Amino acid sequence: MSTTWPHSEILKFLQCYRAETIIWNPKNKNHKDKNKVSSDAWNRISTNMGISVDELKKKKEILMTPFRTNLKKKKESMRSGARLEDIYTPSWPFFDIMEGFLKDVYKCKSIINTDRGASTSLDDEDSIMSQNENIENEDPNATVNSEINIPVVRRRSRNPSELQEVVKK
Repeated sequence: MSTTWPHSEILKFLQCYRAETIIWNPKNKNHKDKNKVSSDAWNRISTNMGISVDELKKKKEILMTPFRTNLKKKKESMRSGARLEDIYTPSWPFFDIMEGFLKDVYKCKSIINTDRGASTSLDDEDSIMSQNENIENEDPNATVNSEINIPVVRRRSRNPSELQEVVKK
């Protein structure tokens, strides 16, 4: 098959790919078993479509590039205080299909808290919500503590005391 696939073939590929959760879903218990992923899942898609496994994997990567780009743009546009019409709506025809099953697999590594201008991980989302609730309940004239605890890592000095003692002897 050529490098440009007809729309219907891409849709068929995405349906087959979606059905093989072992390939794309890290929560699948056999996701890391390369034999089952490579041999079984990709071969089933290859047999179903009549296209080589190598070409299917290349097409997957070709499709993932615009998907990731559009997903990132969409998530960045969903910032705090954004109106519904300000949220980016991808026009790429396969985005909605791929987002339907990949949105939970491809998450942003961090979000920007526009209230404080700090970047935090998604795991801290619950703590952000509770902090925001606390701020709403506090005195409006009170100041927000903006101190950030950063661990101090001491560098080794050029002439550590242990070496100075050895040199003196």
